[in-house]
Amino acid sequence: MSNHYSINCLPCGHGDSILVEYGDRTDPSRILIDGGPASHYETLREALRAIPKERRSFELLVVSHIDTDHIDGALILLQDEDLGATFNDVWFNGWPQLESISVNTPPDVFAPQQGEFLGSLLQEHHWNASFQEYDGRVAVPNSGPPPSLQLSGGATITLLSPPDTKLLALRKAWTRALREAGMKPGDWVEAAARLAQRKEYKPKAPRKDVFAAKAFGSDSSAANGASIAFILEYQGCKVLFGADAHVAVLTNALHRLAEQQGVERVLLDAVKLPHHGSMANIDGEFLDVIKSPRFLVSTNGAHFGHPDPDTIRLLADRAPGAEIRFNYRSDTTQIWEDTELAATQNIRPIYPPDGQVLDLTL
Repeated sequence: MSNHYSINCLPCGHGDSILVEYGDRTDPSRILIDGGPASHYETLREALRAIPKERRSFELLVVSHIDTDHIDGALILLQDEDLGATFNDVWFNGWPQLESISVNTPPDVFAPQQGEFLGSLLQEHHWNASFQEYDGRVAVPNSGPPPSLQLSGGATITLLSPPDTKLLALRKAWTRALREAGMKPGDWVEAAARLAQRKEYKPKAPRKDVFAAKAFGSDSSAANGASIAFILEYQGCKVLFGADAHVAVLTNALHRLAEQQGVERVLLDAVKLPHHGSMANIDGEFLDVIKSPRFLVSTNGAHFGHPDPDTIRLLADRAPGAEIRFNYRSDTTQIWEDTELAATQNIRPIYPPDGQVLDLTL
């Protein structure tokens, strides 16, 4: 049997949709992380259509958080009956998980209607089945080593984000936003009715970038902070999938993991950079608690101009000589292709097709 572990960062515009395969190369286990924006759903659909229909059964679907460039494609996918994809479990923190946190908090601002739409669709799916002992929340405990879970395909997931504090921040936003929209959290009948009215689902107009301050680790978005991020390990190969998680949360979990392992730095084979390489979701402390020979950047740079140049320069400083694999050749990525500049910055940029798919050696 020829085994492999591959990561395909699908070219879904400025968003994330990542197809992971591991195990027998001829019939691997599969995980899908996020669905990208609605405008690029056909990219995801064609990637899944390339899989024989009788094998479109996935170990796991992870919808990391409610930003449109991650959740919208998943909304369409779960209604795409012709595609016939099935999922043994779906990880997503929606209203039932937020409501289960027993702390009363004031409202905030954000628009999580997509989360309600997805919750209505998940009523007929296994939803956070792996986390029933945590009240169904995909969450990291406040202390001790991060939780690890075994998948039936032989892989292990170590959860790094979110903690309950970040889910609480999201819950504050959720209740006010739905109240303003005339919706009640967890009313699946109402959510399904509203979703049915949006048959040609489209992403909303780009929001104002909250990272205008351009400071390392400055992300304060409630939705991003509640991102599901984890390390997926198969046969000793470890990849960190950062979603849009807050860097302080990732760093805290990694320090706890390093302590559990008795090491100074967590060894990884690849890191999918949080938030498409935004400098607001990375800092030196994060890079100092990990060691990886390659970093993956999933974005075409539209809307927000990711990855930030300062992120790439920080990688060159803290992870000298590392590969940086871009899944797009665009204005925000190809500036690193110049041989002299790359040499000066001490990085090894890799562009599609090799930058889109990473096949780890087992």
